[in-house]
Amino acid sequence: MIAFISLWVLCIINVMAYCISLNKYKFIKSYNLYNKRKHQQNVLYGIPRMYKWLTSYYPTVREELINNEKQKSVDIFYIDMNGVIHHCTHANKEKLPIYDEHELFSNILQYLKNLFYLIKPKKLIYIGVDGVSPKAKMNQQRKRRFLSIFKINDNDNTSNLFNPNCITTGTDFMYKINLSLNKWFKILKKKKVFEFDVIFSGSDVAGEGEHKILKYIRENCKRDSNFKNYNHCIYGLDADLIMLSLVTHLNNIFILRDKFKISNDLHNNMLENIERTQNTFNNDEYNSFNEPQNDNINYNEEGENIQLNEKSMNNILGGYKIPFLPKVHKYTKEYYMKYESLNSNDFEILDIYKLRNSIKTQIATYINKLKKEKNIVFSISRVVDDIVFLSFLVGNDFLPHIPNIDINEGSMNEILNSYIFYIYKYSNYITYKDKVHIERLKIILKILSAQEFEYFKKRGINENISEFTDEQKYKKYYYLHKFGLEDPKEIQNIVKKYIEGLFWNLHYYHFGCASWYWEYPYHYAPLCSDLLSFEKSDFFFEKGKPYSAFTHLISVLPQKDKNLLPDAYKNIYVEDEVKSFFPENVKIDPNGKKETWEYIVHLPFINCNMINKIITEKSKTISKLKYKLRYNGKEKQIYL
Repeated sequence: MIAFISLWVLCIINVMAYCISLNKYKFIKSYNLYNKRKHQQNVLYGIPRMYKWLTSYYPTVREELINNEKQKSVDIFYIDMNGVIHHCTHANKEKLPIYDEHELFSNILQYLKNLFYLIKPKKLIYIGVDGVSPKAKMNQQRKRRFLSIFKINDNDNTSNLFNPNCITTGTDFMYKINLSLNKWFKILKKKKVFEFDVIFSGSDVAGEGEHKILKYIRENCKRDSNFKNYNHCIYGLDADLIMLSLVTHLNNIFILRDKFKISNDLHNNMLENIERTQNTFNNDEYNSFNEPQNDNINYNEEGENIQLNEKSMNNILGGYKIPFLPKVHKYTKEYYMKYESLNSNDFEILDIYKLRNSIKTQIATYINKLKKEKNIVFSISRVVDDIVFLSFLVGNDFLPHIPNIDINEGSMNEILNSYIFYIYKYSNYITYKDKVHIERLKIILKILSAQEFEYFKKRGINENISEFTDEQKYKKYYYLHKFGLEDPKEIQNIVKKYIEGLFWNLHYYHFGCASWYWEYPYHYAPLCSDLLSFEKSDFFFEKGKPYSAFTHLISVLPQKDKNLLPDAYKNIYVEDEVKSFFPENVKIDPNGKKETWEYIVHLPFINCNMINKIITEKSKTISKLKYKLRYNGKEKQIYL
């Protein structure tokens, strides 16, 4: 009897997969997954396509920011600060700007103040700067910083250009950002410019800016029953903020975004430089870079110019030349009252509550049509949690997307189609907080994997790979050429690690970082059909502690940016234990993509523990004060 029921369930799943693959059930307007994608000019890194997809299929959730009495009242305003820093220093300009520290810092503080005036929060502003990230994020950060090399043409003089890679925790630039913002907030407090309080979590506090923000929200929802009733507004471009906000299940949370576009010329410039590099893959010139000159201007903690000779400094610091603090008042005092109105037309708001309701209405509508009934009852919170979890399959900062599941090819539509059919058929949920029912997940994966061969067949034709067009060969070819593996046991290890990554992601979104050490140690994802063979559903993560700021910095920077390191660490790349992680020649695989930031960069996965061991020894030459300032930051609350 049990065997008969199991066979019956399997038949249903196969029929569902077949029907979905034939688009028999078309609940949501869907692009043809296999149509050749047109090149999009206005695309950003990562999963901003998620924002585009969400606002395309749920258009009512996006609103213009109205700068008048109709504007939404905000109690707490959160700022994902790295977005502000990038916007004010270089944005996505075709050419990198000249490095003018005074102008850059002034732009940042001016923009912040203008945001304050634009939103007018009543109670509090929380500012989160990216600190040390989990190891799972470092691999993606490393890739992005490596690709940034190709934004610069060979004939550019880089010594006077702003280097976006300095926006990394542990650099002097971010050290100065922390000091300047702290000083500036004290000036605002003294001058009583604003009535709200400020919590500042600088780059010396571990964690990504958006996850610091959500941690603060989660913790205060538990402490204060009234906190949930406040109106929350989060400024940031990272699409993760949308998914993170969804899982808070708050009814009054909004995302404030710039209407932002990337220049197509920048993409073309990067593409040309990458192609030129790959054409000279074995050329020694590949590793030739210009290095920016050091800033020799010295200031003390109060921002006053000081004079110390080299001999006295060597006596104090044991040979380490500390980069002195910025002249903070230069960037703050003259700007503490200056205010220029931002154009509200340059911003838009995404209403998370409306997004939840749009999802609820859409799913309920289609389920009601299928069942011919009214008032189908389901938990919108559980459904939203499931959809957020399934969105991991299209890839994010921690996991690559599964080959035939690509948001740019309409895969979120396919995922939702599959999920709606699943809810209609089984009326239960895939996740509960950070737990996953693996057998229920397999039902969705079974439906999605039905399209796998057709995806590879299309790629095989487009990329002239005959093995991809053969249903008996495409799997073997994929693992051999992407992983260098043929052994089924090794492929199962990849599957296990990927499923583990889905669990790690889910915990990260609901409760914070499960492990600072965990990572997905492959450049590619396993095939969707192979995920069906996985049985285990429990994982245990070692929490650990964040790596040091300097370990993180060395781990994510390309070798050509060694000028951003303290003098004591600049030669670490030639250490025997380290140099293999920073090869002169690196393979870049377009992997069927057109946007350069989607290319697979075959950088070795770095051993942070080994890096940490080496720099611990070298850190003996760094001043204890400097070492402490970089490592042991805490959130600072400033009462205005």
